[in-house]
Amino acid sequence: VEETRSTQKTNQIPQLFITMAEHFKLPTEILQPARAFVGLVGLNHVQNAVHRTIWDAFTVSRKQDRQLINFKSFEGNHEYPKYKPRELADCEGYTPNGVLKAAWFGKHCAEVPSLLVLFYDLEWADPQWDERQLELASRVQVIRTALGDRPTLLAIVLIQAERASQQLNDKVIGLCEACQLPQNCLFLLPYSDRITGYILKLENVFMDLSQQYYAKLVKLLKAKRDGLNKDIQPLLMLRYQFKISFFSEMRQDYAAALRYYNAAYTMLVELLDQRSTDNHLLELKIIGGIVSYKICRLNFKLDQVRDALYQFQRHIEEFRYRVGPSSLSFEHEAWMTRQFSLFGDLFRESVKKGLTAIQTQHPGVYYQLAARHALQRKRLASQICKDAAGCVGKSPPSLPATRYLGQRPWRVGIMGNEPSSPEHEMECIQLVQAHEYHVEHSWQIIPLLTEAIGHFQKLGGIRMAKYLKMLVGVEHYFNGEYDKALALLQDVAMTYQVERWPKILSEILIRVLRCSCVLGRIDVYLTTILELIGSNPSLISDDERCRLQQNMQKIVELNQLPEIEPGLSNENVEVAKAIWHNASTGQQTVVITSSFSCVECKASFRDNSFTGNHPVSVTVYMRSTAPLPMKFNKIHLLFNIPDYNQSSVEKLSLVPGETCAVSFEFLVLPQHIGIDLEVDVAQYAAVLLLWITRSWGWSYVQEWVDTVQWNFIGPVEML
Repeated sequence: VEETRSTQKTNQIPQLFITMAEHFKLPTEILQPARAFVGLVGLNHVQNAVHRTIWDAFTVSRKQDRQLINFKSFEGNHEYPKYKPRELADCEGYTPNGVLKAAWFGKHCAEVPSLLVLFYDLEWADPQWDERQLELASRVQVIRTALGDRPTLLAIVLIQAERASQQLNDKVIGLCEACQLPQNCLFLLPYSDRITGYILKLENVFMDLSQQYYAKLVKLLKAKRDGLNKDIQPLLMLRYQFKISFFSEMRQDYAAALRYYNAAYTMLVELLDQRSTDNHLLELKIIGGIVSYKICRLNFKLDQVRDALYQFQRHIEEFRYRVGPSSLSFEHEAWMTRQFSLFGDLFRESVKKGLTAIQTQHPGVYYQLAARHALQRKRLASQICKDAAGCVGKSPPSLPATRYLGQRPWRVGIMGNEPSSPEHEMECIQLVQAHEYHVEHSWQIIPLLTEAIGHFQKLGGIRMAKYLKMLVGVEHYFNGEYDKALALLQDVAMTYQVERWPKILSEILIRVLRCSCVLGRIDVYLTTILELIGSNPSLISDDERCRLQQNMQKIVELNQLPEIEPGLSNENVEVAKAIWHNASTGQQTVVITSSFSCVECKASFRDNSFTGNHPVSVTVYMRSTAPLPMKFNKIHLLFNIPDYNQSSVEKLSLVPGETCAVSFEFLVLPQHIGIDLEVDVAQYAAVLLLWITRSWGWSYVQEWVDTVQWNFIGPVEML
């Protein structure tokens, strides 16, 4: 009946959408260290100052050396989840609809306490002792009734103004009999300045009682698991094995929990081979990710780093090629992203606690791999989901939530591989694709890359850090954040210029050109054009190089607006036109580095030495690699002694591929005889392009300092 109802629900109009991010987002209780759950009853920490102090002592500013206990305040008449125990006889032949219920973690970590502690203000010398004892016993009975048959333990803490000076065994025995509790579940809390010490002692006792509760659950679950048929009930066996592991972790038995988790993962791999169908694959991937995460976390906690790395590698190899349906292949990339990022988080926590990372094995490696899968997810989403987004629209309807982790909403309760309604399944897949198409992937990719960059930089992986920074810049570019993209890509471009990576550099410069065009950064725009037209023709076509040079000539010679760069959206084109029309007036200076300029230059002295009565002769050879002729108004030649700096008089036009020579002659000053004269290398490393703007009317002046491949004969000695 349950399976029939769930199947009918999936064919109704969807109401609540479970996004793919929620599918692969582990429950909060999984990501945090497992803690024993203890409920506190009877503390009026809102109106009673003493109770407030006690509550704060239990919950506020807990240090790492305190017991791993999660405290929660309950009302005395709170309704707890119903207890529905499954007897051993009922497990025979039972096949569940899934492995783990989505609400199970929250129930045992925040709703069903292992121990309920009732706080009650009662002095030993209270004149109304009998009445107060009956009131306390009635409160205990109310709590028992609310718990029902749950095995949650009960304890009482008497809040007293001062510690009793003598033993009052009769009252203790009478109070325990009235409340039907053993004497080891009754505690005293003297309210004094040393309350923190008493609280710490109570925490230790509470932990012991909680461990008894979880040990009882583990024993019960083991009995149920051992009575199952592994071949007929693999899902139920995996469920019980995981619960045994989780409760063992909550009782702080980490060695046993790790052993049980490893056994659960082995069961899951065997089940994966038996049920490697698209219907069950996603659920097993989600459960497998949870179990593997727990194994890795416990291995790091127990300083078994090699075992953690081995488990994660095993986990990835097991699921790497289990993609699932091709129409939802982006889900696999999202799942892989989540696995790598979670392991990176665990690795990072261990490094903060003292683990030594090395250049080949550190958290940044896993964040970088997570970002790689996120980029692949983005590419697949753009390829697969575009049509579905067009059919469904910008606001696609939602899909129903599922009861079990990892199950697809349209296959709830279907144990076979074939869907009950292929048409309905196709409709639901289109909804998932439509939602995926509207996901802002960059907001997931950029934080992963940024985290990876930090770790690579710390461990000396500068080149990888620069490459990842380039990817961040590209994501900002696609996200429309052109100012951030320009800053990052310019910084990375300098590195690739120095190290001479022309292919990567040309791709970066194209995006820098577009960013500067949208932002109206005239200096950056012209600098980038000069570098691009000097690139290898095999990287950028001659037609594109001609277009770029013509754009530059429009700006500096023809007083015209440049042609807006291709590849920009219509909206950005309009923004760019408005910015360029309102370009600021004033002097603009462009400096380009000597790595990829479009003009090659060599300065050469005629002789190695000159006498004082003969002029010094220097020839500058220039050759343009630009596709179109280039005009120069002046050429400046700078020396280590500024008195000999020279400037040409005639204008110069460089024809592509032809070498042009410009000669300079000057006499030596008497005070410099016997001194070496050199071309100034410090200032010989850039091309300086200078022009004056007057509301889009440029008078063009270019001051030539140096170009790409500068080479000179020198120093020369003046005799």
